[in-house]
Amino acid sequence: MSVPPWRAATSGWLPEEVLARLAAGTVRVQVPAGTELIAPGSVLRLLLMASGVGKTNLIAPHGRQATVRYARGGDIVAATVAYEVRPTLPGFRRLTASTVLIFNSENVRALTRTDVRVANVLNEMASG
Repeated sequence: MSVPPWRAATSGWLPEEVLARLAAGTVRVQVPAGTELIAPGSVLRLLLMASGVGKTNLIAPHGRQATVRYARGGDIVAATVAYEVRPTLPGFRRLTASTVLIFNSENVRALTRTDVRVANVLNEMASG
């Protein structure tokens, strides 16, 4: 039996009961290369890469694109969703066919407000 990616990514950081609450409402999707999972200017969604490669990018007004960071299996994308509800500037696009876990944003935000351990983990992942 394999370990769910969200559990592997936070292994040792959060107790099982907190992980279960964090994962409540999570949806697992398989997406082809080129899929835009977070469009620039849209509302953030917390993602966990189970497999594949993607990139967070910014697009300048004149159309030039700048890569902010790459994400691979086990990486969290858009950890700032825990603290921010406004539309985001960066977008996130899949570079390869991938499996992604999409977390329930309201659930994540509620847990960061009520459990400092969750807030700390997401802060570490956002800065890493």
